[in-house]
Amino acid sequence: MKAPVFELSSLSTVVQHALSSDPGVHVIVAPPGGGKSTLTRRLIVQQIAAGTLKRVLWATRDTREPTSLGQEACDDFMALDSGLDVKIVYGQEHLTRLGRRAEYRQQFTWPHQPGVRIISHAHLHRVLGTEGLQTGLAAADLLVIDEDPTGTLLVNSGPKGLPQFTGGVMCAQSDPTAQALGQMMLDAQSGSWKEYEPFQPDLRRRACEYGLYGKRFWETLTDRLDSAHDPVGFERALLQIAHSAPDVARLLAQAFEADLASFRSGQASQRLGIHGDLLAGFDLRYNLRRSIVLPCPALVLDAYAHPLQYQALFAEHPVKVHSFDLGAPLEVEHALALKLDAYDEGKTRRSSARLQIAEELVQLKQQNPRRGQLLITPKGLTHPSSQWKTLLESTYQQAGFTLTVDAQTGYWFAGRGQNQHAGSDVIALKAPYLPRTHREYQLAALFPSDAAARTELHQHLEATEYLQLLHRGRQHRTYLTGTPRVIVADAQRLNSPSLARWVQVRPYQTSLHFVRGSQSPRWRDATQAIAQDLLDVLGGVPRHALIGAGLVQAHHSSTNTPHLIQGLKRLAAPLPPSAALHQAVLKREQWAYRDLETAKDTHAKAEREVMKRLGLQEFKMPGRGQPIVYATDLPAAQRAYVQFKAQVAGSAVSPTKGETDPQTVGGALASTAEYTQ
Repeated sequence: MKAPVFELSSLSTVVQHALSSDPGVHVIVAPPGGGKSTLTRRLIVQQIAAGTLKRVLWATRDTREPTSLGQEACDDFMALDSGLDVKIVYGQEHLTRLGRRAEYRQQFTWPHQPGVRIISHAHLHRVLGTEGLQTGLAAADLLVIDEDPTGTLLVNSGPKGLPQFTGGVMCAQSDPTAQALGQMMLDAQSGSWKEYEPFQPDLRRRACEYGLYGKRFWETLTDRLDSAHDPVGFERALLQIAHSAPDVARLLAQAFEADLASFRSGQASQRLGIHGDLLAGFDLRYNLRRSIVLPCPALVLDAYAHPLQYQALFAEHPVKVHSFDLGAPLEVEHALALKLDAYDEGKTRRSSARLQIAEELVQLKQQNPRRGQLLITPKGLTHPSSQWKTLLESTYQQAGFTLTVDAQTGYWFAGRGQNQHAGSDVIALKAPYLPRTHREYQLAALFPSDAAARTELHQHLEATEYLQLLHRGRQHRTYLTGTPRVIVADAQRLNSPSLARWVQVRPYQTSLHFVRGSQSPRWRDATQAIAQDLLDVLGGVPRHALIGAGLVQAHHSSTNTPHLIQGLKRLAAPLPPSAALHQAVLKREQWAYRDLETAKDTHAKAEREVMKRLGLQEFKMPGRGQPIVYATDLPAAQRAYVQFKAQVAGSAVSPTKGETDPQTVGGALASTAEYTQ
């Protein structure tokens, strides 16, 4: 049966069903960028006006900044009904920085009249818990969670603010289990890490890390326990260490009891383990899920929701996924040549290849100057001090564009749901990457013993993160600048059969010459630009002109290169200043390819490739060394040869008696398909 169209009436049916049932989770799967949030807010305002709803809690990723999704929701609600009591609920730390700490407690009381309160995902666990001031907000009629909230509802060791259980502090406890765990951490630092699973470093982790988890962790621990495990004593030890976060200590103690019992019954959980490196040391690693108490029905807006994920996240409540018609799939172009390797940052040997990528992006911009661009890379490459960012800025500036105005940079795992790039081309220069710790550790909070479920969800989240940002251009809408393009350097994940309903991939045709492994990747682009100008002026491309432009070497030492250069200057003078030939010989300092070295004889194949791309073939002219001219046919080659010789009269290719006569020239010319320098 065909899925219903996502519109006000179909959404209203879902909400009415949710409100008439026991508290449960209703997940809305609708087209990305199709107005899920906007339409839901519109329906809420209508329901409030009708008296069906009075108190609505809206949760979104961020609320602090003026451009946040929380502020966007607040503005939208007020635009729909200026009399509606709409407020953003801020954290105590944020209000303190603003000098408004006294307002903190006042936020958790609902007004007598209908109202909407907007919170960040980071505060969701407080509303859905059983303690704290924030539970006052739980007296809502409906909770709407905009986008996937999973990360904020889990407790993952490592982030600042969460308790840290190190070997030293654990060994200092009187509880035998805590001591055994502490000694395992100290032993890891001393050398037992060699038996741990290695986690290779990425851009964020410079040192290799090691982890002990699953069956081996529990086997090692139980072998070290000399006495029976005391649950009360172990919890007391954890509370003593994590006295500022007793809720985490209790949650950890409960998970330990459940996982120890599970191991003794033959099933090993991965929620707990030991992880670290030789520099920072080893800690107790934990990845836990808080129990969730839903005080009212919850509506989750997630275009790429996976049923497994939400059933595990809200395990205490029924979960129903409502799928709507996804419309036309996203049209994506695959451009492997634009793949940017973040590990090349700072490496001189790859700077030329990176520059060519930047120049291709400029070429794309020049095709439609009025349309914006969003260039997506890993976060580190968007930093102002990064080599890539500097290169990008200078390349765009040279072409007359300004980065941050004509093109924007963005990075993965940020900006979901935002619309400021609607109508822009979206170019992803590298695929998003979720580390192995995400699969083995973080997802263990949802699937402690189910490796297959962790793998399936890990792959799904990695692929859908790709799609989330690719949809930032809102391709399905209509724009005066035409349909925005979506171009990716890595399409492997997007070709998954499970994503077929969301995306269609086709090849991207580059404007520049990209040759894998080339030692001079931009030489072909420079040569084609000069050759095109020569073709426009002369109707052909004399190879001596390429010699004069400094692109290729002369075959004969007697070639009078200075005369060739003077002839080229006369030829280039009437051309516009933006022409490649004009810049190459008259304003070299302005030419984008001024840093290129003259090609050696090994570039003969590359030279022929460039000419073939322009639709030209090779002709040999009569005279000393049989000068070469590239043209579409023999007469065109003759004319180009004669005109060029006229420009460089008295140079190494100056005319000799009879050579300017087309009949004489024609009798002496020979076309060849094989040219070797």
